[in-house]
Amino acid sequence: MKLFIFLTLISFNLHAWTLSSGAISRFPSDTVSLNVATNDSCSNAGITHAELLNEAFEAAEQYWNQVPTSRLRFIKGTTKAVDAYSIASQTSGATQGEILLGCKDEADFGSIGAIAVGGNSVTFPDGSITKAWVSIDGSASSTYDSLTKTERLAVLAHEIGHAIGLGHSEKDSLMYFSIVSTREKLSDDDMAAVSWLYPNRSDSFDVLGSCGTIATMGGGGNGPGPFQFILTAFLGMLMVLSFTRKTKSSPL
Repeated sequence: MKLFIFLTLISFNLHAWTLSSGAISRFPSDTVSLNVATNDSCSNAGITHAELLNEAFEAAEQYWNQVPTSRLRFIKGTTKAVDAYSIASQTSGATQGEILLGCKDEADFGSIGAIAVGGNSVTFPDGSITKAWVSIDGSASSTYDSLTKTERLAVLAHEIGHAIGLGHSEKDSLMYFSIVSTREKLSDDDMAAVSWLYPNRSDSFDVLGSCGTIATMGGGGNGPGPFQFILTAFLGMLMVLSFTRKTKSSPL
């Protein structure tokens, strides 16, 4: 009995992913379109708008669309001009149900020292993502064009992760704060994160086996709730009680 409880307890894998805004935020739809704003040139980044769209979808397809325990799927959208697109007001051109990508030549990139940034705007208290974006450094000092295609795909997939509601992971994974060329696929931690936010209904019991170290434990939604923690505590109590009874009945 004790062995069974012990094995059950250790089957709850610990993960180190976080949420992007310190609160639960997710797209209300299972399908998200990837579009590219043509307002600003991407020439300094060494890429055209059409190429950025193609690589963004390739990144989403290679990484996020391959998670069987997540219901979230990305589709390829189009290039389009929007009313405004800036890092200072990053969501201004985005519409609901899409991630809007683009290049910007702004001082904001210099201040954060990033090749690209991704994020979203949400409504509370439900945490629905209303607008989401990924901005590529299009300034004269951009180093985006020095990346290999493998590295560019990893960068785009990483920023898309932020756009859908994920923060940085403390583990060596795609969502780790530093991107390296070896991250050609998602880690278990990445898959646990996206499956927690966007669980596939048929695989809901698979998600219960993961305990994420997240920025907030509040809020509802479709991710694992208090059940898994209550179950873990209950099994732990059973183990303690079993050990205590055996100790009391043992001869001195």
